[in-house]
Amino acid sequence: MKSFAINSLPLNEVLHDLSECLGTKCIKNCNEYSIKIPADWGSGYIRGTIFNGGIGLIQYQCKFKKELEIRFVVNKIHPVKFLYCLRGKLEHRFENSRTVNSLTKYQNAIVASKGKNGHVLRFAANITTDLSSLEITRKEFKREMFCYLHKSSESIKHLFKDETAKNSFYYEGLYSLQVSNYFEEMSAFGHKNLIKHLFMQAKALQILIGQLIQYEDDLAEKDERRILRNSEVRSIDEAVKIIELELENLEPVLSLAHRVGLNQNKLQDGFHILYSLSVNAYIQKERLKLAVSLLKNTNITMVEIMERLGLSSQSYFSKIFRDRYDITPSHYRKLHRAKPA
Repeated sequence: MKSFAINSLPLNEVLHDLSECLGTKCIKNCNEYSIKIPADWGSGYIRGTIFNGGIGLIQYQCKFKKELEIRFVVNKIHPVKFLYCLRGKLEHRFENSRTVNSLTKYQNAIVASKGKNGHVLRFAANITTDLSSLEITRKEFKREMFCYLHKSSESIKHLFKDETAKNSFYYEGLYSLQVSNYFEEMSAFGHKNLIKHLFMQAKALQILIGQLIQYEDDLAEKDERRILRNSEVRSIDEAVKIIELELENLEPVLSLAHRVGLNQNKLQDGFHILYSLSVNAYIQKERLKLAVSLLKNTNITMVEIMERLGLSSQSYFSKIFRDRYDITPSHYRKLHRAKPA
């Protein structure tokens, strides 16, 4: 394993020290700093950007040939770090602790060290790790946001009020789909210079806002949580497959939510985010899609079609079909039935 120490703050000095340890240059563009990983170390880049109000962002997209430990150990109070593992895996520990916390894809952590103790990040060998670290200098951030912090919830105050770092803090969770989308938008943005910097600053603030909302959501009881985590998209996908395969005997929405491991509110929110529909509206859309296929391509009776759709009322079937296509099912069949070859 390779290891080196970074004995500097603020962010711009951190990037310069990283470049020296890696034996390469740090390219400066106003308040943006970029390092290309040398071939003898691996591949990828490390980028840092300084924004207003004590906010900075370090982005690591790296694949190291050997396991690498970076020790941020300057004898100063360190920023609060909002860590997001977008790909690969990472280990974090506090400088004064042997406890190691691992982050993998979809996981995030909020970390604040005690006193002037630093942070240690360990990158695995031969694995591309995409890590973003949103860094908040509490003293500067508190000065900028003092009035608003004073009026915030105790949980939010707890993150930022300890500007002298009397206590350490560690929170781990699964970042939300919305936060994930912000990082994707950052990666895909094509403009440069002023437009890029303003865009990145706006996205950094959106990520911070999303994280604070998520943090408070995580403190709520499990059945009351509403924020959709990125990992929970897989549960929404599972629900969609169940709907498609089991229309004929589909269970109630509450049972469907429990089956895929979500509460009912979270399942509904997920469908609204991903499909702009409620669960029941999505089910109706799938029923009508299947009805159209059966009317056009089979000779089975209307009763059999209703059974395939999981419906028991012919009048209700006719109503929802007519509301969608402005025509009755039987009339639709006459107009669209496939002609024999």
